[in-house]
Parts: sequence; structure tokens; C-alpha cells
Amino acid sequence: MTGTSPSSGCLLICTVQSLHTVRPKYETPEQKRREDAVMRRIAHSSRIPFLAFQRIEAIAYGVDFFCTTERGACVIEVKCRKKKYPSWLVAMHKVHHAFKWEQSKVPCYLAVHWDEDDTIYIARPAGGEAPTPYSIEWNGRTKATRGDPADMEPHARFSLKDLRKLT
Repeated sequence: MTGTSPSSGCLLICTVQSLHTVRPKYETPEQKRREDAVMRRIAHSSRIPFLAFQRIEAIAYGVDFFCTTERGACVIEVKCRKKKYPSWLVAMHKVHHAFKWEQSKVPCYLAVHWDEDDTIYIARPAGGEAPTPYSIEWNGRTKATRGDPADMEPHARFSLKDLRKLT
């Protein structure tokens, strides 16, 4: 037999998927605490009143928070960065998740908090009447900073001038 049975195909797919999830998780409890604080600020300063929000622990959803607002549900990915730059890099798979959420009729926002000046910027790359523009490039942390060659990947670059600054 040549291995064309459905069970052997499933085994191959399951094996590849399980190998994909073996990567290290870099998010620390301190980073989650910082993201929670940023999310509270977003909820309190949003133009749309938030009724509730919950942290999503399952990484498969690709976002940090599920939110309930007066207009319905939305999801938000929060990133905290120390030094502020004129643009923001985020892994392209976060943008892919945004498109999946938007296709499901759930608005998806990507937020970045800059420690340097305590500002928050919001992007909506996959939805709304005017999606936030971005460019795509190969980037990531180098071997010197993380030692993980798989951390180099496609990234979306958002210019801060195209993002909505939370006030």
C-alpha cells in the first residue's frame, strides 16, 4: 500500500500541526499585566462604551481580548513596546487573524502602547470603511536578541500617522 489512505493523511497533517505548536511562548506574566492595564485604558477611553472584556488565553484565536460593547462584540490584540518609532511592526499572522475575525463579522483592532511616552495607537487593517494601510516586510528579532531563527517572519509595518491615537 502506498500511504494514500485517509488515516495516513490525517496522521501527517496532525503531526505537522503538532510540530508547529512546539515553539516557545515568550509572553511573560509581567507582559500580560501590562497588556491588561492598556486594555483597561482602551475600554475607558473608547468612543464606543465597553460593557465588558475578557482575556483570551487560547493562542489559536490570535488576539488578546474579547470585548462586548454597545454595538456588539469585537476583539483586540494589544502589544506593548518600550521605545517609540515612527512606525510599528507586528507579525503578519496577527493581520491574518484580523482578517479572519472581520470575515466572521467581528471587528478586530490591533493596539500598541509605547512606554516611552505612554501613548496608545489603534489599527484596524482588515475592516471598516477605511482599513488602516500597511506594508509587508521580512523582519523579527535577531539571533543575538532571542536566538530563535523561527522568529524571523513576515511583518506588517504601520506608519503611526495612519493609526488612530487614543486620547
